[in-house]
Amino acid sequence: MENGKCFIHGGRTPRGEHWHRTQWPDGKSPDAEKKLRRKLAEGARAANKRDARLAAMSPEERKRHAAWQAARKHGSAAARQRARSERKQTAEVRAMLSAPRPAPTGEASELESQIAALRAELDARRLDQQKPTGAFA
Repeated sequence: MENGKCFIHGGRTPRGEHWHRTQWPDGKSPDAEKKLRRKLAEGARAANKRDARLAAMSPEERKRHAAWQAARKHGSAAARQRARSERKQTAEVRAMLSAPRPAPTGEASELESQIAALRAELDARRLDQQKPTGAFA
């Protein structure tokens, strides 16, 4: 829900890595044991229902179900999208880094020689500025 509370039990909905885990009752509440028994019974009912559904599947359906389950990861849709985006960017960077560098063109080699000349001139100017002057020269 928009307010962050579950419409079924009124509590906050778990977020992040814990969204799919059973939320156990707080042991300090007066009816904690009752809530715990109810949670355990619900879990057992869900497991029995899931086992019955899987047992009723044909081998082909079971194979498709296993493939479907293996293709889906836990977590929020945003986290899965972020992971997909990061994998795509990583693949693009690897492809760029593994691609051979193009041979320099005539214009590029001319620019590189001009850059080298300017750097040499700059180094010469720095050396001139570092020479001592006055009584220490």
